Amino acid sequence: MEESYGEESHASSEPSDDQLLTCPSFRSYSSLVLLTCSKIGEDDECRLVKLNNTIKKLSDLIDDPINKQDTPYIACLLCKFLRYNGSDGYYVKHLPQIGEILEFVALCARMSSEYLDILYQLLELCSKPLLLHCTSEILTCAKTLRRYFSFLGYLMILVPTRRAFIMAKTAIEGLVTHEKSKKRRRDAVKPDARREAVEASRLPVTLDELAEVVSDETYPDILEIILALVSVSQVCCHRFLETGIVNQIMLKMRPFYGCECPCIPNMDDADLQLDKEDYYKSLELSVKILWRLMKSRILSSELTENSQNSKPPSQAALRSLRASFRREVLRAGRSSRSRKLRNELANLILANLMQQSRGSGSTWKIVESGIADDIADLVVATEFGTCGTWAETAIIETDSLTGLTFKKTLLLSIALIVESQPNAAEAPKNKRIVSGVLQLVDLFAATKTPWNPEQIWHLFKYALYALTFLSPKIADEFIENCGSLRAHRKNSGFRSTYKIPSRNRNVSTRYQREHR
Repeated sequence: MEESYGEESHASSEPSDDQLLTCPSFRSYSSLVLLTCSKIGEDDECRLVKLNNTIKKLSDLIDDPINKQDTPYIACLLCKFLRYNGSDGYYVKHLPQIGEILEFVALCARMSSEYLDILYQLLELCSKPLLLHCTSEILTCAKTLRRYFSFLGYLMILVPTRRAFIMAKTAIEGLVTHEKSKKRRRDAVKPDARREAVEASRLPVTLDELAEVVSDETYPDILEIILALVSVSQVCCHRFLETGIVNQIMLKMRPFYGCECPCIPNMDDADLQLDKEDYYKSLELSVKILWRLMKSRILSSELTENSQNSKPPSQAALRSLRASFRREVLRAGRSSRSRKLRNELANLILANLMQQSRGSGSTWKIVESGIADDIADLVVATEFGTCGTWAETAIIETDSLTGLTFKKTLLLSIALIVESQPNAAEAPKNKRIVSGVLQLVDLFAATKTPWNPEQIWHLFKYALYALTFLSPKIADEFIENCGSLRAHRKNSGFRSTYKIPSRNRNVSTRYQREHR
């Protein structure tokens, strides 16, 4: 027998893998009965009785294959329902029947404008807090709440118009997130109970499926819901990791480059001038989501087995990530927004490399995808330029904090690539990386760097760290550039050559004292 939406059962509430984008079970049967008002003077009690009876009649009509065609009568009952329910939100005990009503109205709204107007009013109530008729209901309503959130994900597929979709999206975000400063009704379901219901629902799986099939116009909306979920719940992060959404998000960063072709086409001027707001919005949301998922994997000590064993991003997904990174590097000279995205994408790659160096996290094939080559080109771009490479027109600013931060990230990344990536020794070869890094370590080199003394002070330890991993792998270049001698000279005369910033003088004095 089909499991009831509103009644408890020991059967599993999770659908099987082949039940994709399907509606939960909404059959409530006799979960509501007609009531009578025992006290004529109690207005609120009479309203609740009328509301209960109206919902019962609507549910019976919708279940009847003949009477559900009676549009005028059903529309009349729906108007009564809206009047009796009020504007404060739905009662939890009515959610099973409200799910049936919403599904019916959403389907009928495709053909009737009368139903469409009612659908908008019903969706408006979905964004309001869920109400308890009595406090003890919270002890038995967990399954009902779980099914309701699963239904809201299904409802986004069902609604006929863009406006209805946005209202369903707003309802989910409003129920998932909450502002502590807002006054909450005492009879409303608490945020923790709503969060637990979302974690146990099928909503994360539905959102992953929607992210794969929705249009470019709708995709940012799906990302906003996903970001709302991963921002409030570690469990939701783990659920999304299980679904493999990292691969899907990377693929959609630059869909044209996420193809089977192993090479990335040259980006022409027309592509660089493409300033679509949807592209930037989607990319910014994607980076935020990936950071949340990465953070949950790093900080969580209790990852589920499925989350730990989730598949790494495909080569196509990593090529798409690489293309997005290249585009923001090339655009960084003309857009502060691109500079921020460039740094965030570089930090995302660095975070995964740090995970791999510790033997945790999914393995991104940084070398095979070509990302390692791009980082090798950029790490010495400020010392030797990028002539003859894909980044020939790129500008890495040396007069701002964003440029300095990007340089630090590149130095750490190239060190971790050499340390943790198999077959990574070939990427830095013929790139003059050791020679460029030595310029940051050898403070007495005749060559001039574009960094000022304070920036050199900040880059010094990062360059030294990179050298410890690069010199064994590229020993020939290290010896050719007198690396041992130049690295040794770092201990003498630093203070007399460079004016150390005041906030770093104590650090320098302590450093010299320790190395006498």
